[in-house]
Amino acid sequence: MTMNENVLQQYRTEKTVVKTKTCTLTPEETNVKVDAAAATVITLPPVAECRGKYFALRQTGTTANPTITHYGDSVDWATTIGTITLNALHDRVLLFCDGECWWVLTDYFT
Repeated sequence: MTMNENVLQQYRTEKTVVKTKTCTLTPEETNVKVDAAAATVITLPPVAECRGKYFALRQTGTTANPTITHYGDSVDWATTIGTITLNALHDRVLLFCDGECWWVLTDYFT
């Protein structure tokens, strides 16, 4: 690793995680693979902690249909987004947080 790459790694705050059960994400867990064997709810972190961040969530398992929800502090979640459910292998959603609410930028559902 070069010196520049090493310096960049120190400041990187995003990480890829695999979730297998119901949980609340941290602001650093921005690339999420969900591989759950049972009904699972993935709760996004508080919007105040995620301003300017993108979150990518993808279904990597075939036995459960995870639901994505917010921490309870997102403006208009119930009326603009509602329920996000990843129903099949490789279903995915890309979300952006502006510090007050979550925005669905793109999704792919089979």
